[in-house]
Amino acid sequence: MPNMTYRATHRNGTAGALPSKVTTRRGRGFRLKIRNLHATDDLNISFDTGKTFFPIAAGTTFDEDIAFHFFYVQRGAAADVDYSAMLFEG
Repeated sequence: MPNMTYRATHRNGTAGALPSKVTTRRGRGFRLKIRNLHATDDLNISFDTGKTFFPIAAGTTFDEDIAFHFFYVQRGAAADVDYSAMLFEG
């Protein structure tokens, strides 16, 4: 991550059967930390407008330097999945 100061935006949500778009408030994110709060089911995340999804296992966190304007979340099984996210924006 470049030596810059970023503002953190916190988002809580629930991922359902259809992909939900999560957008930045300041135009561009540079780091994402998102935690799957479900006890057993995956949270799926997509950075290519919902074409492909990456699973985040139950109870784990995706924490990466990544440039984005938005991303999509979707549940990975039959039950809706709660998540908590920090978007670090510049």
